[in-house]
Amino acid sequence: MIYLIFWLAIVHNIQWETAYNSRDAGNPHSKPVKRAIGLAAICVVTSAVSFPIALWPVWSWWTIPILFVLSMMCLMMLHFVPSI
Repeated sequence: MIYLIFWLAIVHNIQWETAYNSRDAGNPHSKPVKRAIGLAAICVVTSAVSFPIALWPVWSWWTIPILFVLSMMCLMMLHFVPSI
């Protein structure tokens, strides 16, 4: 997220609508953005599987509600990311 939000959006001043939906070959950021979004999706799926497995011995059946609350908290924190 740091790479996608801060580095690409703020430092390189990328407009997401034009970079991600771009069909032209002249846009140098279209391929890295698509790769980064795919990598982020893989990380979400991997963490959704591995966190409950890793934390089950610690919190037992409380693991699922605690991880749900933490993931909702992180999702709501995205509201505070500045848009450019």
